[in-house]
Amino acid sequence: MKKIFLVFAFAFSSLLAQNFGTWQNYTDKRNIKDIKITAKGVWCASDGGAFFFNFNDSSFITLTKSEGLKSQEITAVTVDSENKIWLGTKEGYIETFDTSGNHIQTITDIATSNKKSKAINNIQVKGDTIFVATDFGISLISAKDFHFFDTITKFGDFPTEIKVNALVLDSNPIVATERGVAILKTGAKYFTAPDSWETYGFSESFFARNVFKAMIFQNDLVAATDTGLFRYRNGTWTRILFADYHVPDMSLYQDALYCLVGSKVYKFDGQNNTVFLRISGSKLTKIKANEGKFFIASNKGLLIHKDSTNTIYPNGPVQNFVFKLTTDKHGRVWTVSGKDPKGSGINMFDGSRWYNYNKNNTDAIHLNAYYSVFAAEDGRIFFANWGDGFTVFQNDSFYTYNADNTTLTGISQNPRYIPLTDIALDSKGNVWVLNLSNLNSQPISVLTANGEWHHYRFASPLSPSPAGVYHLAIDQYDTKWFTVAFDGIAGLYYFNENKTFDDLTDDVWGILQTNDGLNSNSINAIALDKQGELWIGTSLGVNIISDPANPRSRISSVFALRQQNITCIAVDPINRKWVGTNQGVFLMSPDGTFLIAQYNKDNSPLPSNNITSIATDPKSGKVYIATDFGISSLNTMAIKPQRSFSNITVYPNPFVIGKGEENKVYIKGLIQNTFVKIMTPEGEKIREYLSAPGGAIAAWDGKDENGNLVSSGIYLIILYDEEANNIAVAKVAVIRK
Repeated sequence: MKKIFLVFAFAFSSLLAQNFGTWQNYTDKRNIKDIKITAKGVWCASDGGAFFFNFNDSSFITLTKSEGLKSQEITAVTVDSENKIWLGTKEGYIETFDTSGNHIQTITDIATSNKKSKAINNIQVKGDTIFVATDFGISLISAKDFHFFDTITKFGDFPTEIKVNALVLDSNPIVATERGVAILKTGAKYFTAPDSWETYGFSESFFARNVFKAMIFQNDLVAATDTGLFRYRNGTWTRILFADYHVPDMSLYQDALYCLVGSKVYKFDGQNNTVFLRISGSKLTKIKANEGKFFIASNKGLLIHKDSTNTIYPNGPVQNFVFKLTTDKHGRVWTVSGKDPKGSGINMFDGSRWYNYNKNNTDAIHLNAYYSVFAAEDGRIFFANWGDGFTVFQNDSFYTYNADNTTLTGISQNPRYIPLTDIALDSKGNVWVLNLSNLNSQPISVLTANGEWHHYRFASPLSPSPAGVYHLAIDQYDTKWFTVAFDGIAGLYYFNENKTFDDLTDDVWGILQTNDGLNSNSINAIALDKQGELWIGTSLGVNIISDPANPRSRISSVFALRQQNITCIAVDPINRKWVGTNQGVFLMSPDGTFLIAQYNKDNSPLPSNNITSIATDPKSGKVYIATDFGISSLNTMAIKPQRSFSNITVYPNPFVIGKGEENKVYIKGLIQNTFVKIMTPEGEKIREYLSAPGGAIAAWDGKDENGNLVSSGIYLIILYDEEANNIAVAKVAVIRK
């Protein structure tokens, strides 16, 4: 038996790594808001989560919602005397990360308060007290038990609940606010008493309106503001540098003041002001110096400067807003960022690293505005560009089809500007594209498998205004389904050329609208499921066309999704529907009759409820969910079935069960519609059921037909198809506590 268990343990390692139900978030962490230097490395707060860069081995620790954070928009970071990491968020959450046990605890007092604005702007530590600068003052928290023991909402004669941008815990704490600077008076006993603070305010006619940082420099109070660097002398503020420029931060190092302005670091010694460092194309936000090194937060990553400048950030997507994504036959993820020409181009995730292809590093890419992506079964990846036709990735190379090498026409103002919105292949390998607004009123075109182009226009009502075509899907009859967004002609269109590209007389086309049974003419998504049914996501829920060959014969509505604004739909290998909305993700049963699960930013690691795209990987069972603030993946059991029972694995083995436990043993490597029978070696039947239809994985909870836990022992797992033509047998050892 030991030999069997050793063999099983080796075979099951890949299954163990899947961890069904676990999440992973993928975010761009380059836009850094705050930094904290430690002896071992530096912690960075970004709007894609937090990360730690280790000085010794250049490794990273990353924290997002999938690691337990409540929010990924981190605005402040510090480290206390016990090496706990304190993180503040835009929503007012305070997260503590215990590096010794990798434990995250969330303090929700500010986030759940009735304050109108709750952002955490700065966190500082003094002894066992955590000073938290917020949009309504400063909160004091015990580092030991996380207890709030004071909140300072008024400083001298400043307005109550004034926004505090930063504080410096000097001999007397210095507070930078939106109305000026406050300093704790010498000998003051009560932080919360307004008269304990000396204020240095700006008059109504003063140039500055916001102080980002204040400190003592050469015995003078200086302030970095939204309109320059100011010095306070003889009861008066005077601007001394950087007139009308934002100075977001400054740092004192070896008797000189280092100030950030735009993409430059200036060194001011009290008399002379020189450019110390210039980082072209970057927006600098924070600066700290330590042992001759300068650490600078920017929108392009963490800059570490000594003799030269290095840019540091963990690998990830280069943009948190993802418009569309898909997976290819190799399990790679491809993403695009939409019609913005300043977008990120094309991103690819191979399972371990992210890669970016854009007009600066890829010759075939001329415009970064990619609107959609389609992965064909033959391995080619197609990217519809908003202005430059479409790009194909094949054999590790990109090639672009545009006005230079096709007969596609663009908009009337510029025929070379060709905004395509979607691409799909039919059963013969012909490439169909949607042309948003071309001057020839031909909204749909095809590049045939033999290299010929054909373009189609339709009769009224589409021809007078042939723009606004989106969301292409091709069914089992090679009928092209797409949507039109313009008023009057908005709805779901279908078109079939009847296998004759040149003969227009036999073409079939039509339109479906609300009077045909659709919930709304505003359609945001269409998808074909494993049974050939067409799912239609509208601004008012989901419709299903059961028979696309007779589209008007029956159009039903999914009750559980009524009134939801649907943004995208994906179909997994067991025909379940993953439906994206502005309120998160809804997982529906194959026929849409019941809701299996709902995921949103409150009950899952999703970074946002605004779902932009969903794709499933049938090889791994992962579901990738794109939002307007990052990507999440969820490990599921929805894996494409095998062709035969050639590689059955069972995990865990031995299988430990007991009262009050909800453990399951997983059987992987199933064919479509596998029946599972659990038996004793003596032939007694314990349980029999049909596995998830169409999937490659089944599970057993260790119970018999009556719902009772079985006894310890060896059990046989008999697997077979409906006709009993394919049969496999596996074993599992059950240990009952």
